[in-house]
Amino acid sequence: MSADNNNAMCATIRRMTNRDALPLVIAVTGHRDLVADELPGLHAALDQFFTRMRAEHPHRRLRLLTGLAAGGDQLAAEVALSHDKAQVYGQTKSSGQNDAGIGGGTSKYSLQ
Repeated sequence: MSADNNNAMCATIRRMTNRDALPLVIAVTGHRDLVADELPGLHAALDQFFTRMRAEHPHRRLRLLTGLAAGGDQLAAEVALSHDKAQVYGQTKSSGQNDAGIGGGTSKYSLQ
């Protein structure tokens, strides 16, 4: 193996193992019935959390995993998406599922 090929391979391995290249994955599940009077405080707390994560991990992509149920899941998704470089991965109800998401298949999607 030539020195150039060896250097290129080493550079690729360093990029692949760079901790900052990995996403910061945050999972969330919340209540469906949120109290309307508490929504501003919940929004502010989530915003502060995502702001802190962005400050502590400026080069990492933020990924939020959630079931995207009405209420807390969707509130967290909305706040996450308001932050730069954040992605939301969730599960949607597909045909054959009841309101609890039981039965049928699943489909993943990313809101960007």
